[in-house]
Amino acid sequence: MVNDPLEKFQHIWIQAQQSGLNRYRNSVCISTIDQHGFPNARFVDLKAVSDVGCIFCSDLSSTKAIEIQNHPKVSLTAWWEHVAYQIRIQGICQRISDQQADDFWQQRPRDAQLTSLTFDQSQGITSVDLLESRFLHAKKQDDQQYLPRPDTWGGFELIPTKIEFLAFKDTRLHIRHQYIWNEHHQIWEVQLLQP
Repeated sequence: MVNDPLEKFQHIWIQAQQSGLNRYRNSVCISTIDQHGFPNARFVDLKAVSDVGCIFCSDLSSTKAIEIQNHPKVSLTAWWEHVAYQIRIQGICQRISDQQADDFWQQRPRDAQLTSLTFDQSQGITSVDLLESRFLHAKKQDDQQYLPRPDTWGGFELIPTKIEFLAFKDTRLHIRHQYIWNEHHQIWEVQLLQP
């Protein structure tokens, strides 16, 4: 059994990226807590898995980013049926460095960069026609030059305190391993859970 659950997570994530027909193989569900104490879940692209956590990016003025800043306890759920795994992570989110954000910004498709520069994520707009016309206008103005990352775009790293792996079995005897970080001893404690 792997002692480092992030290493195990990264291995499964790579498998999930390399197999199956799902167009959104990098998608994971991030759940935050809103201003009224309700969970608020949405899917994001997982950008990287580091030695200490899972990285995703966002507009820093979005609902998601504001909720993370107000309540940094966040959960991540990955449902990768094509590799027979569900993974749940709980932890604390922190902002990534500007250099890391710059690197991830440069990896984004051009249209994704233009979308981030053109719109105020999570804010209302009067019509789909206006949405489309603003984007088409931005594309027409695009001179294909370098687009610097706006200050309003960055990323977060979820530093896990608990990770649970559920390996699906046809028999329904799913194998569940739960890893809990022991801060005092600086080790991951692992337990096999009943399905």
